[in-house]
Amino acid sequence: MASPEGGDGRGDVESGAGASAAFAAAADEEFQRPPVEPDAINRMMRTRTKVIAALSLLVAVLVAVIVALAVQNQSNKNVAGGEAAGVAGGGSDATGGAAGGTSVGKDDPIVDAEDDLGIVEVLETVFGGSGEAADGPQGEQLVAAPAPAPTVASTSEGAPLPAPAPASEDDLRLQRTLDYLIAHDVADPNSLTAESASPQRRAAVWIVKEDGRRVAVPSSGSDSDASSTCGPSTPAGYRFVQRYSLATLYYATGGPRWTSSLDFLTSDHEYAWHAVQLGFAGVSFLGPSCDGNPDLDEDDEGGFDASEKARIVTDLRIVPTNNMTGTLPPELRHLRHLKSLSVDRNRGVVGSIPEEYGSFQHMIEMLLAETGLSGKIPPSFGEMKKLKSLVLEKNELMGDTARGDLDFLGDMTSLVGFSLDCNAEIAGTIPDLSKLSNLVGLSFSNTKMNGALPDWLPSLGKLRYLWLDDCEFDGSVGVLRGMTNLTELYLEDNRFDDVVDDNFLADLKNLADLKNLVRLDVSNCSFTGKVPGHFFDFSELRVLDMSLNDLEGELPAEAMSNVRASKLDFLSLHSNKLSGPVPPSIENLNNLVTLDLSTNEFTGDIPEEIGELESLEVLFLGRNDYDEGPVPEWLRNATRLKELSLKSTSRNETIPEWMRELANLFFPASWDSASCSSLEAILVDDNSLAGNADAMCAHALVHFVSDCGGPDPELTCDCCTLCCRDENVACNDAEWLGNNHGIWEFEYERVAWDFEEGGISPFTNYNYLQSQSEAEVPP
Repeated sequence: MASPEGGDGRGDVESGAGASAAFAAAADEEFQRPPVEPDAINRMMRTRTKVIAALSLLVAVLVAVIVALAVQNQSNKNVAGGEAAGVAGGGSDATGGAAGGTSVGKDDPIVDAEDDLGIVEVLETVFGGSGEAADGPQGEQLVAAPAPAPTVASTSEGAPLPAPAPASEDDLRLQRTLDYLIAHDVADPNSLTAESASPQRRAAVWIVKEDGRRVAVPSSGSDSDASSTCGPSTPAGYRFVQRYSLATLYYATGGPRWTSSLDFLTSDHEYAWHAVQLGFAGVSFLGPSCDGNPDLDEDDEGGFDASEKARIVTDLRIVPTNNMTGTLPPELRHLRHLKSLSVDRNRGVVGSIPEEYGSFQHMIEMLLAETGLSGKIPPSFGEMKKLKSLVLEKNELMGDTARGDLDFLGDMTSLVGFSLDCNAEIAGTIPDLSKLSNLVGLSFSNTKMNGALPDWLPSLGKLRYLWLDDCEFDGSVGVLRGMTNLTELYLEDNRFDDVVDDNFLADLKNLADLKNLVRLDVSNCSFTGKVPGHFFDFSELRVLDMSLNDLEGELPAEAMSNVRASKLDFLSLHSNKLSGPVPPSIENLNNLVTLDLSTNEFTGDIPEEIGELESLEVLFLGRNDYDEGPVPEWLRNATRLKELSLKSTSRNETIPEWMRELANLFFPASWDSASCSSLEAILVDDNSLAGNADAMCAHALVHFVSDCGGPDPELTCDCCTLCCRDENVACNDAEWLGNNHGIWEFEYERVAWDFEEGGISPFTNYNYLQSQSEAEVPP
């Protein structure tokens, strides 16, 4: 609205004098009364003077505020204008471009106009309108402007903008937390931004807004020695970082979906975030726990007292198969007093092992097994000078010793046990570990390690467990001769080129040096030679597996006859070329539980002395050239027998009735329906047995094979899934015994039957498949 003089109504207000006059005129209009007595007039004049003075003071204060705001507004616009001009002109200075940009200064008419406009905007905001209420037409009754609204600002178009709400206590705590985490390098700043949904950000928000314990946030400090005042090396700082790091682990590995929460993120102290487990070894804790005696670093400051030491987490063991999903966070490195870290059997844990984990200077045991961890093992692991046990088996780790990926192991001189078992992408020759004089156990099983066994192996004088099975090693194993402390030696499934003789793995003059050998597995190693007699002189030997080689000759009858108080309970010699009779002295191996002589060239009678082996549970004699004869009568005394194979052993006559007495048989050639309730498969084909097998048809057998085929079968069987004929030597010729190879990972016990690839189906017509196969064979 224009003023009566035709101006814009802004000049007087800006100077302050017009506003004072307007308020005085308004006061005159407001207080005009009929004529009164002189004293009253005097009192009125004094009152009017006081009111005018008060209003003038108020207007002066308001004008001062307005001018200050306008100056600030002008300053902001000058900077913005200078930056814009600098960018347009290609310059880097906010006041002008270096390459043709126009410098905008305070005297620029454009800026002056904007300055005037900004002052008017402030006036309109303060007085609630266009300002004409203050400068209204002469004689018009004026209304005082409303008080300034402290929470409202306006744009140049006059649109109101809400002022920011006051920061809450949690907001302030969060900012202090983020400042602390960044200042002390606790977390990557990029993971802490407001836009991030990272575990690090979620842990920070939790510890500030959701943690019922309300742990005090240490000061991030601003001076040069702030870290020595409130950093993670002080009790207060360490306490805060410890809780934050464990919360980060929770969010990084899908904590809300864990099978067992371990009481993580409760209001309890973090050392109580665990579950108690009772086992044969006593009480143990799963989750964070404290041993009350942490190894403090030299730079630990502030004097950790006994109470504070008792709350420092020293062990972190996550529940196996706990449905952990995600990655291991680098923030765990701040739990620098950890002595034990275990993340076991959680396949959902993926990604690489953080390089920062090599900074655990007090770590003694690290178990990261059966997970989805991949990538290379951090070379920084070589810095963990106290580490004694490092188990990284059954992961997806990779590395090649030709590129030096495992060289760091040579510096870990405190190692007592190391396992990389079942990491298919670990390749190369065994790195130099000759300095690891404390090493007791070493495993590279089920990897692509190759080449010859290194000459320095005998220098590991304390080595007791050497597991090199299922690799690609070649050459001789002679370097192992004289490693007198070996307890378990697993070399199976390699490509060695060596001969087994009387000096194999031992000097005959020093057999007593191998008194500690308990398990020896050299199966499927391409060995030639014979079964050495001195193996039966090892007094502590419990497992001897020499199957799947090219061994020839007879069993060492004389050596076996000298055996006294044998502890051998597992003897497997199947799939060789052994010949001659099975010696009666085999009865001296009176502790045998498993005896496998199948798929060889043994001749003669099946010795009745085998019946003296009272502990026998598994007996495989099939696929040999024994003399013809009935099912041995001595089997009647083998009451513990669970698995029996007489396939292709030249058995004849009828199936004896007494076999029903072998009530423990799981996989027998037995015919008693009452004592074979668990029976699933029967193989008695390729013999000359006669009689009737229909008694077994009451069982829900998956596979039943006998010589019931042809027009004149040896056996009658209405429920056999496959009937073979003698003239068809290929009938049921699949290697059913191929799965009887003991696996040391399962203590050389049967885990499952898997007769042929794809298994046995109850829906398959094996007789039809056999007939089709026979039809394809030309007469």
